Amino acid sequence: MSSEDPSEHSVHGSEHASAHHDESHVPNPFIQQMTGLFQQIVQNVIPTNNGDARESITIEKLKKNGASIFFGKRGDTPEVAEFWLEQTARVLEDLQVPIADRPRHAISLLQHGAYDWWKSVLLRPDLPRPVTWDYFQARFIDQFVPAWYQEERKRQFMDLTQGSMTVAEYAYEFLRLSKYAPDMVRVEADKCRKFEYGLNEEIAGQVVTLRHVSFTLLMGAAQSFEGWRRRKTSRGTLSYSAPTRNSTGKRHESGKGKSQSRYNESSHAKSTSGSNKPRPPGSQAKSVPLCSFCGKHHVGECRKASGACFRCGQMGHMLRECPLLVTGDASSAPVRPTQPPQRSQQTRCDTLKI
Repeated sequence: MSSEDPSEHSVHGSEHASAHHDESHVPNPFIQQMTGLFQQIVQNVIPTNNGDARESITIEKLKKNGASIFFGKRGDTPEVAEFWLEQTARVLEDLQVPIADRPRHAISLLQHGAYDWWKSVLLRPDLPRPVTWDYFQARFIDQFVPAWYQEERKRQFMDLTQGSMTVAEYAYEFLRLSKYAPDMVRVEADKCRKFEYGLNEEIAGQVVTLRHVSFTLLMGAAQSFEGWRRRKTSRGTLSYSAPTRNSTGKRHESGKGKSQSRYNESSHAKSTSGSNKPRPPGSQAKSVPLCSFCGKHHVGECRKASGACFRCGQMGHMLRECPLLVTGDASSAPVRPTQPPQRSQQTRCDTLKI
């Protein structure tokens, strides 16, 4: 029977313990695989997506998002070219196209005369390689938005006033033209002073003392006063209507019915005796005039003033004595034009006056 050396046994025991300890720290193969896969995603997937996004920018996609083809026709105004450049820049910005790629996509939208112009630009000695976005915009503006046009718009901005425009309309024109005079609006306070200077006097007097240094707040204050003034004017017009007087001097107020008062014939005759003369031919107004004697609208001589019958228009009797009331036939006796009062009737009127 062999005996074991205690020292050998202790050595083997320590080796087993060490081996067991090392096995507990061996990484799990599944975890290693997932870690490697995650690293691959971080390193490969993101660059691949960026590359795909750049390649997916086509003319159709640009047009779908608001861009358009620019032909550079002879009749195109600077406004057309200016709008195209601004809209194209906006679409490229919205699609997050890198700055370095924007010239290439903008050039793809040039056709006919516009593309012929660009081919001439490629021959310039100052052409950068590659073409930068700033260079493309500068050359495009030089060609299609000339300096004389920009100077004209700058003068329009300097002379701009509100006039008959609303505050909102004035602000729209102010902002649209301000890009042609950047030095005048670069500082917010200077921008506010220029806007105040162009406001109508009544509105400017209300906001200029506030010394706004924010254009948004200034425009809001001007619009608030404009709205308050409009409401005040509307309320004043609807709540009160000044009484008017007709040709007889009688007051008429809106909302009231016709006057129920009647004048006495004798007092009427005294107050207007000799004032109603026959009108010469052709002097009749186009609309039915208001009689200054009886206060009613009619043409011809006033029967109340002449004493003619109100029914048949003949002289010599009053309405209650009219023979047509007896016969009841108004069509059997034609109404003759009113004649000037006869001498006998004048005598009758003179008797009444006495």
